[in-house]
Amino acid sequence: MKYTGIIGTAAVALLLSTANATVWYIHPDSAMNCIQDCLDSCSTGDTVLVGAGTYYENINWPSTQGIRLISDLGPEVTIIDGNDTARVITITSVVDSTTIITGFTIQYGRLKGEAGAGIFCEASSPTISNNVIRENVCTWGGNGGGIFCGGNSTAIIRDNVIRRNLVEFGGGGGIACFGSSPIITGNTITENESFGGGGILCDASSPSITNNTITLNEAHWFGLGGNGGGIACGNNSAPNIVHCTITMNPAEGYGGGIYCESNSSPTIDSCTISNNDHDGVGSWGGCNFVISYCNITDNVGEAVHLWDPGDTVIAENNWWGDATGPYHPSLNPGGLGDTVSDYVDFDPWLAWPVGVEEQPNVTPVERHKDITATIFRGPLRLPEGKKCKVFDITGRVVEPDKITRGIYFVEMDNKTVQKVVKVK
Repeated sequence: MKYTGIIGTAAVALLLSTANATVWYIHPDSAMNCIQDCLDSCSTGDTVLVGAGTYYENINWPSTQGIRLISDLGPEVTIIDGNDTARVITITSVVDSTTIITGFTIQYGRLKGEAGAGIFCEASSPTISNNVIRENVCTWGGNGGGIFCGGNSTAIIRDNVIRRNLVEFGGGGGIACFGSSPIITGNTITENESFGGGGILCDASSPSITNNTITLNEAHWFGLGGNGGGIACGNNSAPNIVHCTITMNPAEGYGGGIYCESNSSPTIDSCTISNNDHDGVGSWGGCNFVISYCNITDNVGEAVHLWDPGDTVIAENNWWGDATGPYHPSLNPGGLGDTVSDYVDFDPWLAWPVGVEEQPNVTPVERHKDITATIFRGPLRLPEGKKCKVFDITGRVVEPDKITRGIYFVEMDNKTVQKVVKVK
């Protein structure tokens, strides 16, 4: 075993666990202070351990398998800065998931008409984890402000914060997938902007998108439109979108939460899709997809909106914001949940939100013939000075702060239910 440079506590741990490999330790104040030089010196399986500091570099990854680029003290104090002159990290060699980039802030990459201002992966599949990837910009025609995956890349993008990256006229403000199938899991993807797919763009791609928080991303272009604030899917893409929170993403065009076009067929399962602007989910152009066991509520526009009569969506077993199901003027005019368009198969639906533990079977509340009805427009107002208990229409007890739109029965002072209220 050999080692080079100054070895800190973290490096000692690496040395003990890494047989027949070199740990290269670099620091801004030492003679060994360049990440690129260390990477170029690496053999298969070597580790480059980077001390705290800011490194102004535009890194081209060598054709060496299994290099681990790791910060000593984490992304808060270990920064790779592209200096607004070029891409921060370029990886075009055929490396697999044993190649690791972890623990850095990767910022201020800038490109014109090219892809991947922060990190570019072409025919490469590294593991990119526990980084902050921010403030990277593609101008005029690029894609993937934060990360670009192309050429059959199966990169693992895990547990990163991908924030405030910009694509001025292209797609994938946070992440762009072109002809690739990366694993995107456990990330916070927020405040990114692009023309299509403010958070994530899938183009002819089938990534696995799981357990991510995708919020406050925007699809726009100078007031002229933009689709898929959170996620956009095009050109026969078939991503698997599971256990994601997709909230508060606006789009100037269509599909604030998720937008699909050009024969895309995503599977959307066990997600929260709420408070997005210009519909929760929208599609156009021969799309056929499935949405199941999701909470789809409080989106501006419609919960699911299909513009093309050739599109079909199986959207069964979802929570639409009310036990009466989604509103559709002819198929479910009594639904008090979010509105759905034509061509959406939404029946059956769930009677309570996904993730809320099912209550045991209970006896329905007693309903007196002389019960009165009161309609509120707004929150339910309970009588002051009385001990009140609120039941939903199935007889389950509901906490007052959990009440949404729907029909409820109120028991006062441990007596029989006194009135029914309908909250709009």
